[in-house]
Amino acid sequence: AACSVVPANSADVQEVVRFAAANGLRVAPQGTGHGVATLGDLSNAVLVVTQTDLVSLWSASRIHAFLEEGTGRNRMRMILNRYKKIPGFSDEDIEKATGSKLFWKLPNNYQVVAPGIDKGVPAASHDSHDIGRSFRSLAAALTQISNAGESSPEPGYQPETSKKKASGRLLISPLRAGQ
Repeated sequence: AACSVVPANSADVQEVVRFAAANGLRVAPQGTGHGVATLGDLSNAVLVVTQTDLVSLWSASRIHAFLEEGTGRNRMRMILNRYKKIPGFSDEDIEKATGSKLFWKLPNNYQVVAPGIDKGVPAASHDSHDIGRSFRSLAAALTQISNAGESSPEPGYQPETSKKKASGRLLISPLRAGQ
């Protein structure tokens, strides 16, 4: 199931749009409304967030067909949300099914995300969990692409190879402290 963040007021929306513009990003509505085709025409890359269930991948395939119709370009990049490795279902299978390149994988970590939604704590603030590191790395990659003026983001995050803990906060458990 997808999660939506609803702005509290118009100032929230304005803040996000200003931040995106300052970083060279364009913001589109979550749905595939009337403006998405125009935005797609103006963009070098379109990031679509989806999940690995068949209905979501089918929808991503349809969005890809809609965005690329008659253009001869392949601008759509997918971000897999709630990613969990499925035996026998590779990244190449996902790309083949949707016709789009896989850009990023946000790992499935319900134990961190669900309480964060309830308490208003962003998943990116969790240094010690893969989901926090993944969100921060995704933001850094998008910022780097924007600053470099690259025309099309290439795949980045691979959860199987990014198990290194982020430095910064030292957490000492009572067990390790000998208490």
